[in-house]
Amino acid sequence: MDLNINFKDYFYENSLNELLNLNYEVNDNYSPEFVNQNDGGDAYRPELNDLIRLHFIVRSRRILTVMELGAGWSTLVLAHAMKQNYDDYHSKIEGIRRKNPFKVYTVETESKYADIVKDRIGNEYKDYVDFTVTTSSLTTFNDRICGKHDELPNVCPDLIYVDGPNPKSIIGNINGIHMDHQDRTTVICDALIIEPFLLPRTLILFDGLTNNARFHKNNFQRNWTYTHNENEDYSIFELNEDPLGLYNRNQLKFQNII
Repeated sequence: MDLNINFKDYFYENSLNELLNLNYEVNDNYSPEFVNQNDGGDAYRPELNDLIRLHFIVRSRRILTVMELGAGWSTLVLAHAMKQNYDDYHSKIEGIRRKNPFKVYTVETESKYADIVKDRIGNEYKDYVDFTVTTSSLTTFNDRICGKHDELPNVCPDLIYVDGPNPKSIIGNINGIHMDHQDRTTVICDALIIEPFLLPRTLILFDGLTNNARFHKNNFQRNWTYTHNENEDYSIFELNEDPLGLYNRNQLKFQNII
């Protein structure tokens, strides 16, 4: 999909400055050791371009159900976009099979950060977010060592946003390999496990996590379109298949995909 965004204009036009109580600026990069050293520390600061991109996708694609792996500022921005989608479209989804539309299902491995995000969301957006706080474990997928969340929400998302967990949150040891190592990158297989259930034109967005995105690219079994933007540090997949039937076709028409 086209992600040609004027970030600064979009930020102010959609009142994200008011939502985040920030003016637009591009943050400096974290140090190479930051993720490992900050495990269990302060919540990350907002990365505005990443948040703007995420908001843009939810709004422009008319996303109905998000599964977010890793809570943060993104949860608030997703809830804001989902509320806007509800306000604009809740009366226009007749004929679409969607049990709980206009909802963000967030999966977080650290209860501390889940509580911070819940407080940040407040009463205005709490009805648009459902939290799953769970552990994550080392496992294998296709005989490759990786991690997975031990519990996922029982939903069928049309957008999966992958921004966690921290490698050190993934518990376990396989053949002497574990994730508590500064040089490790997060590699999880949650989207691969649920791939058979995903509907045509589902999107998966990786915030950074390029190694994990490539792991998915090499292990997916269905027909995915893959784009990696090195400059903006994200990867996006789209399940490029024909509609399954009437209800799926109705959804894709609603989303202006077909």
